[in-house]
Amino acid sequence: MNILLVSATELEIKPIICQLNNTVTSSPFLLCKGRYFTHELSVLVTGIGMVNTALKLSPILAQHKYDIAIQVGIAGSYMRERELGCVVEIIQENYADLGAESKEGELLDLKTLGFASFVNKKPYFNSFDNPKYSELGIPKVISNTVNLCSGTETTIQKRLEHFPAELENMEGAAFFQTCIMYNQPFYAFRAISNHVEPRNTSQWNIPLAIQKLSNFLQESLHNPIV
Repeated sequence: MNILLVSATELEIKPIICQLNNTVTSSPFLLCKGRYFTHELSVLVTGIGMVNTALKLSPILAQHKYDIAIQVGIAGSYMRERELGCVVEIIQENYADLGAESKEGELLDLKTLGFASFVNKKPYFNSFDNPKYSELGIPKVISNTVNLCSGTETTIQKRLEHFPAELENMEGAAFFQTCIMYNQPFYAFRAISNHVEPRNTSQWNIPLAIQKLSNFLQESLHNPIV
């Protein structure tokens, strides 16, 4: 299979990059390209955030079509019962802080404001769904994409009241929207590095999340996943 692997940082996919064979740099946009088991794997590192993701992914998808584009990375979970390191598949992404704020402090989303984004002539507001799920036996979840990670209980509750979700990340919705715009089949997988709570980095476990994500990808890429 011809696969595009997308991540915000090299750190999140470094274990996979280290296992690539016949690695070359074939494009000014891609980090590298090589063989991974029976797959041709192109690696794109976008940088943190929605703008970087859209800017780096768009020129790639404008020139190339892949059997599947896969976004991977780490994320925070709003659900305390979800263990750190757990790998999940994201089936819907919400732009959870896109819109306006009322004078009472309420979030006014794009639908409330009356502003749609048209992607392939179809109107979208804050939410983008993946029309195709994988058959991998991992939890399917909804995620909120934000520019500013939640750091207070007030922010957490305000976002969840408007966009109920399990995860929070900084790139997912832009990846979903761009893939949909270019009719590119895609999946999104993330490993939980922390719980979304008043900011407390002492409780995070990024190395565990990266290792669990790497183990999942290695196992999954042994077989066709489309």
